[in-house]
Amino acid sequence: MCLTIPAKVIDVAVDTVTIEDGDGVKVVETPFVTGLAVGDWVLHINRLVIRKISPDDACEIIELLESGTPVDTSLVSPAFREDIEALHRGTFGRDNIVRLLSSEGVEQEALLREADTTRRAWIKDFICIHGIIEFSNHCTHDCLYCGLRNEHSAIERYRMTPDEIVETAREAVEEKGYKLLVLQSGEDPTYTDSMLVDIIRRIKSASKVFIFISVGERGYESYRSLKEAGASGVLFRFESSSKRLFKRLHPHGKSLESRFEHLKFIKELGYYVATGSLVGLPG
Repeated sequence: MCLTIPAKVIDVAVDTVTIEDGDGVKVVETPFVTGLAVGDWVLHINRLVIRKISPDDACEIIELLESGTPVDTSLVSPAFREDIEALHRGTFGRDNIVRLLSSEGVEQEALLREADTTRRAWIKDFICIHGIIEFSNHCTHDCLYCGLRNEHSAIERYRMTPDEIVETAREAVEEKGYKLLVLQSGEDPTYTDSMLVDIIRRIKSASKVFIFISVGERGYESYRSLKEAGASGVLFRFESSSKRLFKRLHPHGKSLESRFEHLKFIKELGYYVATGSLVGLPG
């Protein structure tokens, strides 16, 4: 569920492409993505292209992650300058932290730009901060490792209303500053496809945010409609590549074949896919 600043392909070679982004021009390798052409948009990290994306997705990501307008630092106070200098000298203490966290106006903007500069220096254009809205802990299944399993009678169950989900998303984006949200639940059929479609459309119409969904196995048409509504990614683990272990952990009919079938069509629908196994499963 991570994003990087998109780059545009400006030249193509045998195993590399030349790309251009906000940091300039660079050559990156293409071991995982083939058929790139000049003008394509890609996501890259550590000198590797990891995905080709559409121009529309590129524009949306750039708009979400752009640093904003420059700040006139001549307007900040001497005390603010001293706090920033203390940070760079390594003499940063509690008083400096308290003053900076109390910043307002142009000084708050300057602090955000300073944080962005530090982020670029250490992790480049790679964003892996997201909010998760756990909108239901009901589930119809009994996966043995899961605390939400249907037979777990001791858990206190809840469901958020569509209005609560939309308002929580608005607060996360507009008041907390999240750029990427995950809408996550157990496999809960109370939320029909049309309900989820409406929730996603309302969130997207109100806020600029990437939406990932984590709602389990719902079938091709469900995921197609959620993509059309504005969902960009899916969190969908396959848990274990061992058929024996998968079957033992899912005693009521789930299959590893179905899990991979979902992963295949989810990718074909154009979603960003976050998947993988679970570490430390018994057996």
